Amino acid sequence: MGVATAIDDSRYNIDFRDTESLTADGDEFEVTANPTRNFRLTTGLSFPDTAVVVRLADTKRYNSIFRDTWLQALATGRGEGGVQLTPAQLNSLRTNLDNLDQTLFTTVSGVRLNNTLRYSGHLYGTYQISEGIFRDVSVGAGAYFRGAEKIGNVDPEVLFSTSNPTTQQRADSAFACLYARPYYHTTAHLAYERKFGRYRLKFQLNVDNVIDDDRVRFYGVVNYRPRGLGPSIRSSDSIPGTSATVSATISRITATPV
Repeated sequence: MGVATAIDDSRYNIDFRDTESLTADGDEFEVTANPTRNFRLTTGLSFPDTAVVVRLADTKRYNSIFRDTWLQALATGRGEGGVQLTPAQLNSLRTNLDNLDQTLFTTVSGVRLNNTLRYSGHLYGTYQISEGIFRDVSVGAGAYFRGAEKIGNVDPEVLFSTSNPTTQQRADSAFACLYARPYYHTTAHLAYERKFGRYRLKFQLNVDNVIDDDRVRFYGVVNYRPRGLGPSIRSSDSIPGTSATVSATISRITATPV
């Protein structure tokens, strides 16, 4: 971030990277079983957890070096070389500093990372028909499950009903997590597989979102303030309806050397 006499995209729009140290652990299990000769069942469940250890160390050092320069520019209205800054440049600098503070002061040790799920799991069963007119046909269905997912935290201005939150209030707001609601997604398939001489032919129909679940899923948070303070609004996306795909594969059977 700098105070410039003119906007120069080649100088000030920088793709910047910083260092971070994180922890990630949890518990998970998966079971595959054949309750009967023709029925195969797979299921699993996991409970992940994450946390920030140290993050944005270089940005924090950069902020400490140039902070007084930026604040002086806001106070005097003048930038590098004493050049008078326009109202638009001052507003941009003020907004950038506020965004920087929000990022730095809410990035504290122990905070759970965004996109961390409370739990996730899956369940799928396949039945293989081995005799009769439908021999070599298999049918399966199942679902995967996603628990509440952290998508952000409550804005400190909203959490503490203030337009000028303190450093401690910003840090505290990092632990006021916002979560997207849990959801599940269903799938199914129907397949036919048969050997013809030295070749194996397989046709398969896959159906996604079997129950046509069209509920909105949330992935992030933005703050909306039409007249001062406002609520935290969750950004979202709709889910495509039921869809089906058909595939056909042919493979040559090779003899295994003894």
